[in-house]
Amino acid sequence: MHPALFVIGTADRQYKPDLLAQVESATGGETLVIPGADHSLEIPGDVPASLQAMERIVLALQGFVNR
Repeated sequence: MHPALFVIGTADRQYKPDLLAQVESATGGETLVIPGADHSLEIPGDVPASLQAMERIVLALQGFVNR
């Protein structure tokens, strides 16, 4: 298996927790789910929350890349 990091928001129409769990299990990947984030990983109408989400994503990417 290859390392994988899945990042998705709960407001993304593609977000299906059961399928995400299956993919995570099948790949051994890690998952970061951002509550309220859409497909572009922004939280509509909430700039501060969107910036906090981006910070979480960057930190997750740093951790993933640096392991």
